[in-house]
Formats: sequence, structure tokens, C-alpha cells
Amino acid sequence: MSAGTVVAGLIALFLGAAGLLELYGRPILPFSIAIVSAFITPFGALVLFGVIALIGLGLIVGGLVWNEHKVVPEVRKEVIIVSATPQVIAPVVAPVVAPVAVPVAYETLSDLEITILRYLSEGKEAREISKLTGVAHQTISEKLAKLNGEGYITEKHALTEKGFEALRRAGTQPPYPRPNA
Repeated sequence: MSAGTVVAGLIALFLGAAGLLELYGRPILPFSIAIVSAFITPFGALVLFGVIALIGLGLIVGGLVWNEHKVVPEVRKEVIIVSATPQVIAPVVAPVVAPVAVPVAYETLSDLEITILRYLSEGKEAREISKLTGVAHQTISEKLAKLNGEGYITEKHALTEKGFEALRRAGTQPPYPRPNA
């Protein structure tokens, strides 16, 4: 017997019977389930609730009659010996591997970009850098956008660790130490 099938059948049977009784003026629930008769004909509602009740009966009968055949495996008696001392079945040997040094590829910055980084590390603004280098302000702004996009400077034109590293590689030390250094 499948208890779930029987319970589902009981619920469906009850709802179908309640709908049929409500259609004939004898409601048994505190709420209306025959509202569907407003959307379909009274004969359609009668058929609908009748089918629900029949499905419920079918589920109940099916749940009571259906025999699930379960295959029970053969029980074998074995003796298991438990030892108090642990035994090594197979030793595990992991080779020691030295870490492989991976060269870091740095982008090559132009002389103008290095100069812009140096002036930024001194606290200069874009207009000042433009006057000091003799390069158009538009070009300096484009370079600043590129340096920001590549992570050399922040949005407020402060050097990042990557920017300080680029200055160090170029042989130009910023006049001020790195933050948190």
C-alpha cells in the first residue's frame, strides 16, 4: 500500500464531492470552490467535479491494491576483524616540487607616460603637466585615461602600486615614498 497515493486520493475525492455538493446547494466548506461554475456551464462544472471525485477514488483504490515488489538482497554473514593498531596499506609519497618562477610581463610605457606618472607622484594636476611638458592638455587627458584603465593610477590620479613599480623600473624614483611603505 502506498500511503501517499491514498492520501492524495482522499484529498481529491473530498474536493470533488465538496464541489458537487456545493453545485446542488449544500456547501460543506467555509469557502466556495464552485466558483468555476461562473466560468463554465453548470454541466461543465458537474463533469469537472465528478472527474475529480473519480480520480480521487482511483488513487485510493490504486494505493490500496498496488503491491510494490521489493527485492531483498541475500544476507551474508561475514566476520570482520578489527585491529587496535592502524596498518599502512600503501605508503603515500608526494614528490617535493619547487615553485616555478613565472616572469611577469609588464607593459612598456612611453617616455611621456613615465613623465606623467612622475609628475603625478609630485602632486601635479593635468593642466600643470601639460604646461611643464609642452604637450596639449587633450593628449595628457587621454594618457591619464589610458593609465587609469591599465591600473597605473586611480580615478583621482594617485599612483597605484603598479604605477610606483613602473617608475622604479624606469629608474625614476618618485619624490615621495609609497603609501604604507
